[in-house]
Amino acid sequence: LDISTYPDLGNLYYKISDFDELNPKNLLLTCGSDGAIRTVFQSFIKCNDKVMITNPTFAMYDVYCKMFGAEIIKINYRNNDGFIDFDFDDLISKLRKFKPKLFCIPNPDSPTGTLLNDLEIKTILDESKKNNIIVLIDEAYYPFYNYTVKKFILKKYSNLIIARTFSKAWGLAGTRVGYLISNESFIHYMNKTRPMYEIGSFPLKIVNEVLNYP
Repeated sequence: LDISTYPDLGNLYYKISDFDELNPKNLLLTCGSDGAIRTVFQSFIKCNDKVMITNPTFAMYDVYCKMFGAEIIKINYRNNDGFIDFDFDDLISKLRKFKPKLFCIPNPDSPTGTLLNDLEIKTILDESKKNNIIVLIDEAYYPFYNYTVKKFILKKYSNLIIARTFSKAWGLAGTRVGYLISNESFIHYMNKTRPMYEIGSFPLKIVNEVLNYP
């Protein structure tokens, strides 16, 4: 039956929404977090739009910027007495100066392991909201790192999108299952760019099963 019929993803949406304590309308399944990032670019970025990313970071941000013809603005990490960080004031200054369409930042970032705290996230979201900047926060390592910015979506930050994956903490990289969390309006808009079926029957079955035993 699983092989001969198209996948019914409804139950998985409800299971993830229960796990994350969200409305299913705040979720969009994707082909891993890589597919989640691509969906954001495909939905919101057109040629010559500005996109801000950290450097170094997950390689696909740079790839998608080039694929979609975006102008890249980089926030460079530095060696601060043996501790890897970036100048947060410079980041905020560049948000104000360049007003990018999209700011992408994994939390924690990879490969640096750099973390943003609650106040820094709120400052970024507030500044971005003033300047109509979409903020994509990649939580690929949740819940290895158990902090999430999900509460900011519930606090009506309409400019925030979160990317998640089952590849890391769940140990299911081969299933290629991820998802986006955002406000209903953004999810509805991004839903227009998704494939007919986000994932196949076998990955659906596996992820459904592991969610029974989180």
